[in-house]
Amino acid sequence: TKIRTSYGTGVKNPTFTELFGFSAPFTPNPNLQPESNEGYDFGVDQSFWQNRVHLGGTFFINRVKDAITGSGTSSQNSVGTTKIWGSEWTADAEITNNLTVNASYTYTNHEDPNGLELLRRPKHIASTNLEYRFMGDRARLFLTADFNGSQADNDFFGGVNFSPTKRVQLDAFTNITVGGSYRIREELVLKGRIENLLDD
Repeated sequence: TKIRTSYGTGVKNPTFTELFGFSAPFTPNPNLQPESNEGYDFGVDQSFWQNRVHLGGTFFINRVKDAITGSGTSSQNSVGTTKIWGSEWTADAEITNNLTVNASYTYTNHEDPNGLELLRRPKHIASTNLEYRFMGDRARLFLTADFNGSQADNDFFGGVNFSPTKRVQLDAFTNITVGGSYRIREELVLKGRIENLLDD
């Protein structure tokens, strides 16, 4: 069993685009201040089955002050503290000598200083990957599934000069990829894959 924790602080300087934009009608804001953040986490890792299975969990909290936000026509610092907290869970298993699986899930709760959900940050993200090796490890098949939960965003197309008119909720989606490879010779490998199998 491993117990871990960390604490850190940092800053993020505004980019050139956030300061001065890239084209009209963006209004420059050379008075932007750097973001500052403070974060800490606590986690536990545990191994089972003669180290063939590894489980991990992490709880995290992050506080951001003077967060830089863009309104479409300019950028500004948020007044107050942006709060981000949640947990992440991971699992890695060697089911047989040829079959491995790993999975992860992250739950992130967040709100800006006004109590609104942050944009383009899904609360739920998950992924899993299965890999099967055979023919003396010359051949490999895999399947990957990535889930991206619903998230808030701005609708820019209904406003004037790309000014957002309302907040919208984007649907969740799952991206599945399947593929494999075969080593014909030591220096020659044939690979193939299909991405976004469900066209989601």
